[in-house]
Amino acid sequence: MTSDFMIKQISIFVENKFGRLAKIIEVIGEAGIDISALSVADATEYGIIRMIVSDPELAVSKLKENGVIARSSKAIGVMMDDRPSGLSKILNILTENEIVIDYMYAFTGKIDGKAIMVVKTNDMDKTVEIFKQKNVEMLSE
Repeated sequence: MTSDFMIKQISIFVENKFGRLAKIIEVIGEAGIDISALSVADATEYGIIRMIVSDPELAVSKLKENGVIARSSKAIGVMMDDRPSGLSKILNILTENEIVIDYMYAFTGKIDGKAIMVVKTNDMDKTVEIFKQKNVEMLSE
């Protein structure tokens, strides 16, 4: 099943005001939730923070209790070689198969020699199937 290869992330919609990110991180930390990845994209008045956390449901609940708009959603976590062209290889697979990237972020983690890309595409099931065919290593829930 393709959903086995999708991970949960949280998306937080926040007003672009001084101190808001610090408050969000504080709420998550006080709940004992570990942050594995973080991406911040801003617009003029609002921003979107995306995170991979140890307990997405608790994070969303605690943020909502504190008046923050948050939700969990599915993304694909791809492991790739942490070296020049590692990301290019994955992006070329998507391009060759006409998969559109809605957004992505990447980070290095606790796995030696590997980096992780988190991606949401216009066709998540097709993306997972193509990655399986190409033997791309994906994270599971």
